Amino acid sequence: MQLIINHNIISILLLSSKTSLNFQEQHIVSRYINEFFDNETFIQISKKHGILPIIYKNLKDINSTTNKQLISKLNKNYQDIAKTNILKSAELLRVIYLLKKHHIKALAFKGPTLSILAYGDITMRQFGDIDILIDKKDIYKIDNILLSNGYKRYLNLSNKQEKIWIENAHDMGYIQTSNHTHLELHWAFLDDDYPLHLELEKFWEDTQTITINNKKVQTFSNENLLYYLCIHGSKHLWERIEWIKDIDLMIRTQDIDWDKLISRINPDFNKMFYLGIILTNKLYETPIPIHIEEKILTYYKLHKIVEFIIESWHTPKSKLQQTKIILQLFPNTKTKLKYLYKILIKPSMNEYSYIELPYYLYFVYYFIRPYLLIKKYLKI
Repeated sequence: MQLIINHNIISILLLSSKTSLNFQEQHIVSRYINEFFDNETFIQISKKHGILPIIYKNLKDINSTTNKQLISKLNKNYQDIAKTNILKSAELLRVIYLLKKHHIKALAFKGPTLSILAYGDITMRQFGDIDILIDKKDIYKIDNILLSNGYKRYLNLSNKQEKIWIENAHDMGYIQTSNHTHLELHWAFLDDDYPLHLELEKFWEDTQTITINNKKVQTFSNENLLYYLCIHGSKHLWERIEWIKDIDLMIRTQDIDWDKLISRINPDFNKMFYLGIILTNKLYETPIPIHIEEKILTYYKLHKIVEFIIESWHTPKSKLQQTKIILQLFPNTKTKLKYLYKILIKPSMNEYSYIELPYYLYFVYYFIRPYLLIKKYLKI
């Protein structure tokens, strides 16, 4: 029975987060939330999927017979999200100013910038932290700036762990001690040992400037942002409906040069990219050019992955099931084997944190990783 309830809630979430609802869709949503509804579960899942603000906006506009108690609770949650978003946006501007003051190039993305571009409103998209792309060579300089301006690192790393982390990871997390804002500095989009590599040059070369609180902020071009959003969502198997809604609204509200976009996609990422386009087209009827529609037809096997993703929103999948699906997104056997090596065998920060060994005993980490994985998933 619980699976049926969750499945219905997911269906209503998708329907009520559409850009616009016709009369029949409004009737379905209104009837469901008035007659068969668990308000707390609906709110909890809306927040989990990052689409509570847009659902609140749509539901309060449907009609006067909509569940008043639900609307009131949604409003309270929306107001909390709006206040938090405004605070984080102000913090983003402060960090951008600090970096600019020290002549450090940076591109803000996701968070406030994506809210402005896709939603047209800083309060209409949920986001957890501030994301900034930087040049890897500037990481230590930026680290000093942040630590002297009220930030502390999210991870407490030894000198050895820090070196390993910066060499192999793709970002560093910080938290502002005064307002608890989270900041992610990215010098890449994927870890160094990820089987595929996303070139950064075009992201730095092709940018645009947007305005947040009357301040100019540089971010990705529309094409680069759409490219990134598809890769990011597919890498995480689209855990949040919000990531699909982002793409839907980017396509609906922004000018996209599809030819330029397609020309810069690394063929190794084709499945990941088109999976994002298929999802938004299927779930939100997002309008896409005819030649893109024809292209996604050639990726007919991705529709099985779409079914898996939708099913996983109301029936959680095991790590093994998820891994099998992720492997299907890699272009060949070589990259699949590299991915399995990365997640099953190659030592990660977990192993270095578990025990710190001298360099001549480095090989021991390869034995620690399987042990920790078995311990984690068998809970021993």
